[in-house]
Amino acid sequence: MIGMLQDERLMPADWWTTPDLLQALARRDVGHLFRMIQKITKASQTQIGMATGLSQAQVSEIMSGKRQVTTLDVAARIIEGLQMPDPARTVLLLGHLDHAATRQNDPRSPLYRCPPQNAMPPPHPAVNEMADVERVYPTRAEFAAAMPPNKLFENATDLRIAGLSLNTLCQHYGDRQLLRLLQSGASIRCLFLDPDGESIRTREREEGHQEGFLSSLTRLNIDTLVKRVRDHLDQDHASRLQVATYDEIIRFNIMLVDNRLCVAQPYLPGARGIDAPTLVIRHHPDMPEAGLYGTFEQVFDSMWERARPL
Repeated sequence: MIGMLQDERLMPADWWTTPDLLQALARRDVGHLFRMIQKITKASQTQIGMATGLSQAQVSEIMSGKRQVTTLDVAARIIEGLQMPDPARTVLLLGHLDHAATRQNDPRSPLYRCPPQNAMPPPHPAVNEMADVERVYPTRAEFAAAMPPNKLFENATDLRIAGLSLNTLCQHYGDRQLLRLLQSGASIRCLFLDPDGESIRTREREEGHQEGFLSSLTRLNIDTLVKRVRDHLDQDHASRLQVATYDEIIRFNIMLVDNRLCVAQPYLPGARGIDAPTLVIRHHPDMPEAGLYGTFEQVFDSMWERARPL
């Protein structure tokens, strides 16, 4: 039954991006989601419950509006049970449509809208003007629209990523793409903020989230990497994906790609990560003293040495 709900012939990928569904997910109206699934697949309430880890009675109450899904762990089980793709999964977790809106600028997305020619990013400045900072984006959403993960990680052989939940890799880059990248010989190191640590709880309070919000999202992303990616690789390729956690005050998301590019995204007081600026830094090996690439590389390496491997 679970396989039937996940069958793309019954649940086509573009169905998950329809405005009606995304608006329901933004309201966390899981009853609407279940009713739509039942209409498409003819699944019973018991079968939907089997797929999502809920009882038939719970499914019935959710579908009738008597019960609401208010906890992230239940939402995460529903997402995993239905293998809900992005952006639907992130819209449900975050409870708003901001993420779906950024997908309008992703050429892979059914929501894609071709930008006007004058929206192209300007040429990068000379090294002597802004060191090795190539571009600056006012928000992460604008960065994601200009440099989606499939472009950022294309043909990469070495990725080093540190931050909070690492959504760019775990939520916005497909599992199959990650598997192909690792099977082609790439090495990936992922450093998450410890979902059970004090630092993530501090960040939740600072951003005004309910307790456990960021922790649940981070656990979901770790499980995605370990269970749906690393556990599906042979021993040699699995060893190329290293996952670790740290429990320190978070200051930056750092993505280092092939010793050539660094993406640095600060965490600002009282602001959600998506609203923070992004620096794109191009490595110039012949001028290491002139830029910031080496600084952020040193920060990552130092954090990795102190991290707890998973």
